[in-house]
Amino acid sequence: MNSLTVTDGTGSVPPGELRMRELQQDKVEGERSGGEGGIKGTEREVQSTQRYQLHSQKMSALMHLPPTMRALRYNDATRVLSLEEIPTPKELGDWDVLVKVAYVGVCGTDLHITEGHFPCRHGGLTLGHEISGVVEAVGSNVPHVKKGTHVAVNPHGGCGVCDQCDRGHPNYCTGLGEGSSLGFHVDGGFADFVVAPAGKVRKMPDNIGLETAGAIETLSCIYRGRENIGPLCQDARILILGGGVVGLIWASYFHHEGIRKIIMSEPRPERQKTARNMGIGIEVVSPNELEELLGNKDPCIDVVVDCCGIAAAVQGSMKYMARGSTLMCFACAPPTQKLTITMLDIYMKELKIIGSLHNPLNFSKVIALTANMAEKYLNCEKLGIKIYQLEDFKQCFDDLKKGVITKGVFEINPNPVTHDAEMTEVQKPES
Repeated sequence: MNSLTVTDGTGSVPPGELRMRELQQDKVEGERSGGEGGIKGTEREVQSTQRYQLHSQKMSALMHLPPTMRALRYNDATRVLSLEEIPTPKELGDWDVLVKVAYVGVCGTDLHITEGHFPCRHGGLTLGHEISGVVEAVGSNVPHVKKGTHVAVNPHGGCGVCDQCDRGHPNYCTGLGEGSSLGFHVDGGFADFVVAPAGKVRKMPDNIGLETAGAIETLSCIYRGRENIGPLCQDARILILGGGVVGLIWASYFHHEGIRKIIMSEPRPERQKTARNMGIGIEVVSPNELEELLGNKDPCIDVVVDCCGIAAAVQGSMKYMARGSTLMCFACAPPTQKLTITMLDIYMKELKIIGSLHNPLNFSKVIALTANMAEKYLNCEKLGIKIYQLEDFKQCFDDLKKGVITKGVFEINPNPVTHDAEMTEVQKPES
């Protein structure tokens, strides 16, 4: 990025310098627009001067950054995950935000990517899509956050112009948005800094700390899944497959809305203990104990939520599903995992089998939900989340694969202080 150059007809110059020249010319033309004897301070002059000042401030902020930063990079050709020193971003678009990363979660999807089971950008990528941090710099047109603002980043989005986006389904995007997800197709948050489009960056209220803010992406995806399931009675019977952090937050969300009949099937003793210690009355069983509990009863489960991505577990649970029940395939399972079901079962039981892709148009709504759930449900220690330094990434990924933790989170800059903090804010141009 630092080596990018463009030409202005007189030779190659860095794009930031070229933009400065353009804005300086705007400023000069604005000053001339009043004409001889004209009224100085015309609207064009004021706006041109303010744009010049804003861009000067942005470039000054970027120049104060260290030349390189740490980044955990994945190469899909070699399937190697490595910690590297790469150039710190020194160019921002007018609608971009540079975030100094505080915390970033390690998702099961990250594991699938490193195992070659989930697509990502070819040729090298900084992973990480559950991001919180502090704004380091903003593009000239960014209106809603500024340097020092605490934020969370929504990694997903659509192009805004394809048929699916027009219909209100950016998660189905068939345009450029399909390849714009941070940590999948664009460099993500396993780094000291990340560049994100302004539309994906949301200011955090005072009652959500940066450690909790990283959970908003996970909760927003669960919120989407819960919407897809539809209305449930308060006495609905829920079966959750998998006791990782996603299963625990699903259970917490059901409990938060008043549902109490929740069974969780989890084979690992460490995760069973964590689920029991949540203190919300989850009935935690192993897969064998699940059969003992439900095997001799009439099918009684109203909703099965798959949070493990293992076809054998899902297949085994389907015999417990009551008439009119729903199977929510929430886990991002490898393509090798396949289910078998008869069409007669679907017909006779009126079964619903649904998925849930990303978090379309709900990230901002879930900020308030996160604040409401944070104290009781989203405590890292209670959820079995372990904090790692970026340098300990191998241990983090190994612990996740073994299931000895429910989730790993990288603490990258836990108390981030932005660079050049003495710089004064420049008023934005009026729209």
